[in-house]
Amino acid sequence: MSLRALSGIAIAIFAGTFIVVAFFAGAGALAIGSGFLFRAFGAALVNRRGQPISRMRALWRAAVTWAPVIATGFVLKYGSKVTDASGAQLSLELFLMAVMIACAAWAIYRPARAIQNRLAGTWIVPR
Repeated sequence: MSLRALSGIAIAIFAGTFIVVAFFAGAGALAIGSGFLFRAFGAALVNRRGQPISRMRALWRAAVTWAPVIATGFVLKYGSKVTDASGAQLSLELFLMAVMIACAAWAIYRPARAIQNRLAGTWIVPR
């Protein structure tokens, strides 16, 4: 196999794994209004007034958080075969995964007010 095909397969595995996590993040947002792990880690999501966020805001936050992975999933689904991907498609997939990694690094650097929290208007606070 060529390096391009192996890279495409690696990106597909990486993104596919995170699509499952994104699904459960959305389900947690709809089911309990934050996520399945916030309560376990002693945290809560609140709005600027300090009130618990709505389920729709939690779903928006989850969608923003996982948007690069969801976009990569669409590129993988509707693009050419993973092993026959063009250089442009592979570059787009790599860019989307780099965006996800950069946002994750930002979230580690600024855990209480990461990019998804700024866009959704939420704050992570101790429970």
